[in-house]
Amino acid sequence: MDTVTPRPAAGRAAAIAAHGSVCAALDAGAVLARVTLSLAEAVLLGLISQGVRTFVGVLGHGSTALAREIEEYEAVGVVRFVGVRHETEAAHAATALRVATGERAAVVTAIGPGSFLMNPQALVDGVVHGARGMIIVLDNRRMGAISALQEAQYGKAYATYDDATIDYVALASAIDGVTATSGDGGASALVSALDDVYGAGGVGLVHDPVYYGTAPEGSVDSFGRWNVGPWVADAQALRHGIDL
Repeated sequence: MDTVTPRPAAGRAAAIAAHGSVCAALDAGAVLARVTLSLAEAVLLGLISQGVRTFVGVLGHGSTALAREIEEYEAVGVVRFVGVRHETEAAHAATALRVATGERAAVVTAIGPGSFLMNPQALVDGVVHGARGMIIVLDNRRMGAISALQEAQYGKAYATYDDATIDYVALASAIDGVTATSGDGGASALVSALDDVYGAGGVGLVHDPVYYGTAPEGSVDSFGRWNVGPWVADAQALRHGIDL
């Protein structure tokens, strides 16, 4: 069969959902046997063909394209994505699912997100080794750089935020030797919090809620042309243009 112009990923996803599997959709002619599609969708279809319907992980810079495809297939019920806060947690969850139910799951790992909750043990290390330093949690209730990349590349954020309420000050204060406080309340409150934690010495944490949205004067955003997802070709061309 000759290669033909592909249907959108959403069309393939709907066809697979309607027929129950990739093979059944192919046999029915609902999905063409030879198509041109993204590498991310090809990986996803390969995993679906092997019985993977659950994806567990943390989305990051290197997985924006895969996240976009997972979102399309999740929308019609072919797969589901379970977001967690650490890759190790994802591996354990996928293993437990296999042992308990026999279901296969794929783990999606991140490249780059600076989520504090992925590494709070750094506070413990600081206390143990007598370090002096401060972690400032700029809390926009999401992995802001990844959400911004998704919105810039695909027009929509996916699985990079949630509604969980987290008391970072209480979390850090639970570690003996850590000074933690909130900088909420404007610039003067933030400066006061920074001074208090710095003056205490040792290891400290300041939690500062920040805005996330489309207003350029208020959002902690991601800048530049990132060498990920659909920007790779353009970003590489720019690098070669300046001899990098």
